[in-house]
Amino acid sequence: MKKRLAAAICAATLFTGCGASDSGETVRSGDGPASTNTDSAEQDLDIESDEDAGNASVEPTTSPMLSIKGNPQIPDGEDGELSVVVIGQADPASGTVPVVIRNMTASPLANLEVSGTARDGAGNLMGSGSSQGFAPELVNPGEWAFGYVYIDGVKAAKDTEFDFTATGSEPEDFLSSVDVEIVEVATTEGSFGDNLTGILKNPTGQEVSGPIDVSAACFDKSGALISTQSGFADSDSIASGGTSSFSVDLFDEACEIFAMGASGYDF
Repeated sequence: MKKRLAAAICAATLFTGCGASDSGETVRSGDGPASTNTDSAEQDLDIESDEDAGNASVEPTTSPMLSIKGNPQIPDGEDGELSVVVIGQADPASGTVPVVIRNMTASPLANLEVSGTARDGAGNLMGSGSSQGFAPELVNPGEWAFGYVYIDGVKAAKDTEFDFTATGSEPEDFLSSVDVEIVEVATTEGSFGDNLTGILKNPTGQEVSGPIDVSAACFDKSGALISTQSGFADSDSIASGGTSSFSVDLFDEACEIFAMGASGYDF
């Protein structure tokens, strides 16, 4: 039996996120950024799905492909949805807005993306943009991933409002991006502040080629998301079962609590 789903488009403010989703080939947390000229905040989505798909109860959890220090505060999200659950403080210098998404559907999701708009306190558009990848690249039911949205000209004002949409799709047999494990990490001193230095291991059963991205999400002492940082493995590729070292420069950013993930390519 097929059914039509209706989803409300919602605007997310700093440190919050919301959305609606459907299961199927592509899962989307909304119908895109809302216009201030729209009379109604609710629109019908022309998406069909099996009646029971995505409705199974899912428990919030953390991917084993993430290395965690401390207790970052990640909301549970909504049952049956892929949604933006955290929006961190915008960084005007880099034009980045850190985000966290959680998959509360009954299916694993890949090809993760967040896109949308930023508005000032008066409701005027400041810019739009999309994400530049997530860690991990694959989220199983209940798991979360972090990344950032690049918006040129974004401001860090407290009244800046973001309207973000998260999308993902069920993974195909062939995945170009694959996650690798972080088996050790330590905070070390570098030339420009502290680094996160550690060891990656390839558990995939096949060679993973580079560039192998290593990303970190930094949280403050309360567990709130404050920034994301990234670097690369020291090796261009990692054989099946092999390891590589890495170092991510924090550029004097506080990062007492963090989550880290890494991924490369399987071709």
